[in-house]
Amino acid sequence: MNKPFLAELRAASAYPDIRRFAALFEILGYLVAFVVLVGALMTASHHGPDDSHNAMVSLVTAVVIAVGARYVKLSACMFIDMADAKIDMARMMRAQGTSHSGTQAE
Repeated sequence: MNKPFLAELRAASAYPDIRRFAALFEILGYLVAFVVLVGALMTASHHGPDDSHNAMVSLVTAVVIAVGARYVKLSACMFIDMADAKIDMARMMRAQGTSHSGTQAE
């Protein structure tokens, strides 16, 4: 993977607001997962082994929420990267077309 190109592409993104929204969505997902995790720990500590099933379900739910938030953010960023790359390619093709048409006229 060409990381410098990707960093340059993301720095000049045509969709910075969507990138920020995706990052915010990920952070909110982590916060929700943390709250669910704290709830699982509180359930386990207050009810002991009697309510271990609910605590385990909450723990798994917290992990799924955290992983899901990360997945959604990465997927959104991947689609934005593709859109930005397409715009970059169109700009390069347009520049090449302009330079070719200028040389043909001479």
